Amino acid sequence: MSLSPREPDAEEIERNWNAIWESRVKELPLLPDPRPRALTPDPFPNSDSASKQAPRPLYQESSSWFKVPPNIRRDILRLAFGDTRLHMYMEYGYPDVPREQESKFHCKIVVGPGDDAKEEFRIVDKSQPTTWHWWGSRCHRFLPISTKEIGPMTRKGLEGPWDDCCRDGGNHRLCKIWRMQEGPSACHIGIMGWLLSCRQNYFEAINVLYSTNTLILNSSHMITHLPQLILPQRLKTITSLEITWPLETKFTPDQSYDNLNQDHLESILCLLSSEWLVSLRHLYVFLDEDEAWLGRSGLDAYSDIIFDHLDSFARRMTHLNECAFAIPDYLFESIHCGATTVEVEEQGGVSMYSHNNSYQQVWRDIHGNMTAVQLPYVDSYPKAPYNLPQGDDQVPGYWVLEVNTHKVPHTPPPHLQICSLGGCNGSSSYDQLERFGSPLSPRSDLSGYSPASPQYSPVSPRFNPRSRTGSNQPSVPEMGQ
Repeated sequence: MSLSPREPDAEEIERNWNAIWESRVKELPLLPDPRPRALTPDPFPNSDSASKQAPRPLYQESSSWFKVPPNIRRDILRLAFGDTRLHMYMEYGYPDVPREQESKFHCKIVVGPGDDAKEEFRIVDKSQPTTWHWWGSRCHRFLPISTKEIGPMTRKGLEGPWDDCCRDGGNHRLCKIWRMQEGPSACHIGIMGWLLSCRQNYFEAINVLYSTNTLILNSSHMITHLPQLILPQRLKTITSLEITWPLETKFTPDQSYDNLNQDHLESILCLLSSEWLVSLRHLYVFLDEDEAWLGRSGLDAYSDIIFDHLDSFARRMTHLNECAFAIPDYLFESIHCGATTVEVEEQGGVSMYSHNNSYQQVWRDIHGNMTAVQLPYVDSYPKAPYNLPQGDDQVPGYWVLEVNTHKVPHTPPPHLQICSLGGCNGSSSYDQLERFGSPLSPRSDLSGYSPASPQYSPVSPRFNPRSRTGSNQPSVPEMGQ
């Protein structure tokens, strides 16, 4: 959020920036329509004509692999290529310089020093033209053991998507641990050779790839055009998504703050609730503020608009096993204060309030009612808090989580001062951000584990979270299958 005034030519800057991206979007490498041919038949009904005409893959009797029962083959493919976290990214810009085998960074990406000695940037080849590029890898934001022990999102052991720097070379210390455990190719799952080996292998493995992994998406232009970039039958098998979606504002004259672009916010929610993602069961969306010009005086309006859209989405998506939205901390603190503050008594017509300690997450049902985990109950994420009615009496909802990037010292916002009477110690950070950031974000030399940093990530499709009872200590609970 910015406390500084807008530039005098803010409206012109926004108009020019939108025009630039409109021209870039026209260059997206969309799928041909109609498709000239299909590699495999569509396993879903009502498929397009190209899929119906695709050759049926036949078992190769001479291959010992295809003598293995299909269910066992799938289990093997899942062990090899599934149940992990995969980046799927498309960006516009210069291509990377060729990888260096001696590079210690993620995916052998070449990085160089920035203006700050503690920062390093991905090096690109500016002799090549700018265009759209696909990029993908395993996510090495966490230690290998942490990927199988991801539990409640507030135990302060894992960084959120805002700390993810895999695309820019990652944390070389984490990658070193991954390579020591899984070999030099640990940054990738190595599925491409298998997909290209034969039609039957492609048919079996491509389903495992999309249905058993958590896909991490963080390019709004790519996400908006997913149905034109990925085959519909692949989208229909996706079960778990982690999405970074930028909040967007529109220049608003004669007002101290810019209005949120509600159409932009609703576009991602409509896609997530569309027929394209019918198998989706695990969803985590990080609402990123970096591309928005959020004014301090518009906080209440922003909060109302965001939750109106999220509540409507939650009412359409009650079938999700996991649904969470991470919002900027200065918006989160006010609702967390309300969810953890309870009225205890009245004396002389004056209400007295008490503040309950809880995790930094809020449960909000589809009617807008909010609560937090009441200790000593264990954290129930991704399910509703255990202090609420369970079973048939439970009202569906979703989790609201805190984004805290620690960019500047925290200061309490004025509209939260009323909570101090009840013991609220909420804080908020006001960041002065550039309206349009550099396309190459800096990659800090992180230490890997920080007990003071917020942690959360969508639960892998094969795991169920299990929390230890007791304290609110910064630890990562064990996971049970």
